[in-house]
Amino acid sequence: MITLKQFKPDEYFIWKIQAEATFRVHGFLEIIKGVEKHPVNKESETGDTEMTMNEAEADQILEYERRHDRAYQALINCLETADAIKVYTLKSAHEIWRRLEQEYGQISEIRRTTALHELYSLRKDKATSMDDHIRTFTRLQTMADYHRPATNPPMNKEDINLIFMTSLGDKWKVYRRAMGTRVTAMTTAQLFAEIRALEIQDKGDEEEEKPAGGALTTKGQHPGAGRTKKKHKSGKPYDKNDKNKIKKKWHPGMKGYKKCDFCDKEGHLEAECFKKNRRDNNNSSNSNNSTNKNGLILLNGQEPEIQRH
Repeated sequence: MITLKQFKPDEYFIWKIQAEATFRVHGFLEIIKGVEKHPVNKESETGDTEMTMNEAEADQILEYERRHDRAYQALINCLETADAIKVYTLKSAHEIWRRLEQEYGQISEIRRTTALHELYSLRKDKATSMDDHIRTFTRLQTMADYHRPATNPPMNKEDINLIFMTSLGDKWKVYRRAMGTRVTAMTTAQLFAEIRALEIQDKGDEEEEKPAGGALTTKGQHPGAGRTKKKHKSGKPYDKNDKNKIKKKWHPGMKGYKKCDFCDKEGHLEAECFKKNRRDNNNSSNSNNSTNKNGLILLNGQEPEIQRH
């Protein structure tokens, strides 16, 4: 007895492939497809009306009918009541096979067209995680292949990868262009893994950009952008020329930290020290002036000219 997988209209194409494989193993595939016909019908087609049958021919007819009946039984037994009623009046296994193909093969083609349309129009939105998007994409791609006619080959990885990258939307457009031909060279599983890794890395970068308050800043934007300026005790914002504004406090290890070795103050170096420069200027001025024997001050070593009236 031949046992076929239970027939389900929604899974017609996969059932057909499995049934063909089973019939092929038992040598009945040509019977259900109508290639191998009843020996008596063969003779009738040639116009030979005189049926002279020897023992060998009789055995051939019996053998065909035995094999045909087993194929017929396998088809009837795998059908649910609603489908069995449609074909119970048909007398040959080939007629049942063709009846199922005419009805459910067309339905599967419509479902394949629907799945392909949804697959090509699929776009990822911000609210959908990458894992959920990949699951949705894989389901639609599998359904499109599942309902394809047996004569059509399945989708190749190059087409699947290109359709998937397009489904990610404009956010991934630059990355899609940067990949070039590599997107068609890798397997679909490798592409999914790489996109998942990049998505995790992108989320990590966004977390690092969050300041202590938790607000998200844009890349390239100054960390202090958008913060409220400090206010004076009067309630008004500090003016840049206000002498009472808070001075910056320096701490060792701070970026740009400086300390003067001359006045021991922070915020500048010795070469920038105002006190040191003022002292040096005074010393330089005094060293260039001296007095002569009469007590007159010499400017740059010379006596000043005295105008007499």
